[in-house]
Amino acid sequence: MFRKKSSHDRKNALGVHSIAGKKTPVIQKIKQRFGLFKDKLHNGNTKLHLLVENLCSVSELNAYLSHIGEQRAIAAAKALNDAGSLPVDVIPESADAKGRKRKLKLTAELIPYTTADTLLPMDRLIDVNELLREYKTSGNKKLMENLALACEAVNIVRKFKLRSYTHPSANSLSKAEFNKLCALIGDMRFGSHVVATGTSPVLPHPDLQKLHIKNKHAITKGVGNCDEYASITLEYVRRLDSYVRAEIFNIKNGDHAFVVVGRNLNSDEKDFKTWGDEAVVCDAWAGSVFPASEMSVKLGDYKWRGFAGRSDKFSTVFHFNPKYHRLSVSKELPPIGKKLVIK
Repeated sequence: MFRKKSSHDRKNALGVHSIAGKKTPVIQKIKQRFGLFKDKLHNGNTKLHLLVENLCSVSELNAYLSHIGEQRAIAAAKALNDAGSLPVDVIPESADAKGRKRKLKLTAELIPYTTADTLLPMDRLIDVNELLREYKTSGNKKLMENLALACEAVNIVRKFKLRSYTHPSANSLSKAEFNKLCALIGDMRFGSHVVATGTSPVLPHPDLQKLHIKNKHAITKGVGNCDEYASITLEYVRRLDSYVRAEIFNIKNGDHAFVVVGRNLNSDEKDFKTWGDEAVVCDAWAGSVFPASEMSVKLGDYKWRGFAGRSDKFSTVFHFNPKYHRLSVSKELPPIGKKLVIK
C-alpha cells in the first residue's frame, strides 16, 4: 500500500505497452472460452467479472486487459456489480493449493487497476470554462448557472488543501505518515465542538453560523475527508447563493458524501433520475462537478479495503451503481433570503 510506484512500474503494471484493440487469435480464443459476450452479462457484471469468476489464467487475464487498453481496464476493474462486488471480489475461493495460488496471482494483477487514482489531484482546481463548454449545447441556462456556482464553491474548498487519508493519493504515504494523518483527522473531529466563535463572521442564519464554526476547525487543522469537504462546500454554496437548494448527500451501502445543488423540491431523494435537469453534483473531495443526471457514470464511492494475499490496505474509489447503492440527504441548508458577501 505504502510504496509509491515509479512511472515505469505503473506503465508495466497497467500494460500500457500492449496490443490494445487488436483481435488476435489469443483474444478470440479467450472470448470464446469464457463467453465474453453481452448476452452473457447479468446483474451489473462486466466481462472482467465473468473472466475472473471463471478462473482464467494470469496470462489470459493480462492478454484481455492489454487488449482493451489501460483506461477501459481501470474502468472495468472499478465497476461494481448489482451485488456490490468488484471483479477482484468475485475470484472464487479454492480448496486446493493450485486454486488458491491462482486466486492470489489474479488478485495481484488486478490491484493496480482497482486502486488506480483517477481523481483530480487534490491541489488542482476545476477549469470552469472548460466545464461550461462541455455543457453549453444543452441550452439549459439554469443548469449552466448551477454548474458555475458548484465550480466556484468547489474551487474555494480545494484551495484550503485539506489532507485526506481516504483519498487514493494517500496510498503513496508511508505507514507512519498515514497513521499520523488518521490521528490528526480523528483529533480534529473530536475537538470540533470546542472551536471559539470570537473571530467568526456573524452569518444571517443560525444553521449557517454553526456550520461555519464546525468547518473552521477542519480548515485551521488543514485536514479532512469527504465529510469535511462536503460540509465546507455546503457552506460556500450557500454563501455564494442565498436561494439555491443545497444539500449534503450520503451513499448508503458505501462511504461517501457530496453536495447537490438545485434539486427539484418534489423529487425523490433516493432516485437521482427525478432530481431535474438543473440539479448538479459538486464533489470537492473528488474534484468533480457534473449534472446529477450523469451520476451513474461520473460519481464515485469510497472504501478502505484489503485484498487477498496482502496484509496492507488501500484507499479505493470505484463507480457508483444505482442498483446497489442507496442515496439519502444528511443535511440541507435552508435559503437565507438575502445576498451574502464572502469574507
